[in-house]
Amino acid sequence: SDLSGTALWAKSVTAGTNDSSFYSVAVDSSGNIYAAGSQRGTESYTYGEGVSVAGSSSGRNVVLVKYNSSGAALWAKSVTTGTKNSWFGSVAVDSSGNVYAAGDQEGTGSYTYGDGVSVAGTGLSNAVIVKYGAP
Repeated sequence: SDLSGTALWAKSVTAGTNDSSFYSVAVDSSGNIYAAGSQRGTESYTYGEGVSVAGSSSGRNVVLVKYNSSGAALWAKSVTTGTKNSWFGSVAVDSSGNVYAAGDQEGTGSYTYGDGVSVAGTGLSNAVIVKYGAP
């Protein structure tokens, strides 16, 4: 910990040739960091320490990455089905460690966010929220 504003660490993608963005971060009671945003295309992006994830759309795909307090990537999530753009614009963590990511998915097709959890929207652009369980 440094109270004078000194940069302590920085992370970016270590593999992935298209664009990726984080739009929101949250921290749990153990100091783990959750960064939410999107990555473009179906290629795999690596966020550090061998933690990689690929999306299902040639457009934008949601991405959620968990880092420990030292900045080591622990896991990464994206959509496993969905053919249009999706992204997370916000993330929050509750007192039990459950993670909530909110954003948008385009079109009426179904998107799968992992572990068989799928949802379809009804219009051109649809609000979406996904709950990821605490470990």
